[in-house]
Amino acid sequence: MEFQQFLHAIRHLNSGEVRVVSHMGSDLYQVELRPEEGESSLLKRRGKPQLFRSLDAVYSTLRHAGVHRAYLVKTTPHDSDDVARGASYKSPMTSHIPLVF
Repeated sequence: MEFQQFLHAIRHLNSGEVRVVSHMGSDLYQVELRPEEGESSLLKRRGKPQLFRSLDAVYSTLRHAGVHRAYLVKTTPHDSDDVARGASYKSPMTSHIPLVF
């Protein structure tokens, strides 16, 4: 979803969460919007997933969208084998690190 679509979705999101996804062994971050119902979407730029090189860049983009709370989710290589399925965790609460900015 492009940034303008992301803004629209954030304004109409009743429940769900914004996730900052970090892949193990990588210094890049992605932003994912995960509503409670429906499919999750990655923030995209020109049709490709937008990658951020630092958390500061993520914070700036999310603040610009009016988001002040997100969750940092670290994925391991076996989680990304099947991207369509999504990551699964044995203990979901330990894989979420709250971010407030």
